[in-house]
Amino acid sequence: MKYICYAAYNEDFIPMAERTFKKIGKDVYIQIYDPRNPQKLIESGIKVALARGGTAMKIREALDIPVVEIPIPFEDMIQALLKASKMGKNIGVIGYNNLLKGLDLLNPILNVNIKQEFANSESETRDMILKLKNDGMDVIVGGVAQTNIAREFNMNHVRIDFSEKAEELEEVLRLSKGNKSRAADMLGVHRSTLWRLMKKYDI
Repeated sequence: MKYICYAAYNEDFIPMAERTFKKIGKDVYIQIYDPRNPQKLIESGIKVALARGGTAMKIREALDIPVVEIPIPFEDMIQALLKASKMGKNIGVIGYNNLLKGLDLLNPILNVNIKQEFANSESETRDMILKLKNDGMDVIVGGVAQTNIAREFNMNHVRIDFSEKAEELEEVLRLSKGNKSRAADMLGVHRSTLWRLMKKYDI
C-alpha cells in the first residue's frame, strides 16, 4: 500500500509527476484532487499528501492529514515573468497566500510593472483578476485556476509551470545531435550557460 499521495490539480501535472517520482525511485500514489470529494484522497489509505499552491491549501482545509507543499521555485517564477514581459509591461501576478511574495522588487531589473495580489478563494481570485484587468494589466501570471479565469476575461496569461530543465536539456541535446552551439541557440542561452546547466543537472 502507498502511504504518500501526490495530489495533482489536474491531469496536466500527472505525466511530469510520474517521471519525477520514477527518476528519484519513490513509489508515490498520484491522483487528481477533487475539492468536491476530498475524502476520496484518503480512502486509498494515504497518510501524507504532496501538493502545490491552492491544492495544498484546499487539502489542509478539508482533511486532517499532513500536507507537504511543493513550493514554486524562483526559477520557474522568473521564467513565467520573462515570458509575460514579452506580452506587455504591466504584469498582474495572482495566487494564494503561499505564493512567493515581493515580486514587485523585480520591476527595475526586468523593466516591468508587476502588481501582485493574493486571494483566499476562487471567487476572490476572479474578482481580483477583473480588477487587474480594469487597472490596465497586460497579462496575468498565475497557476492553472488563475490562468483559466484570465482566459475567460480574454486576457493574456502565463501559467507558472514546474521546470523540467534536465529533461528539456536532454531533449535539446538529442535534437541538436550533441552540437552544443546549436543546443544553446535552441534554448536561447549563451554557450557558457548551457555548460553550467549541463553541469548542474549532470548531463
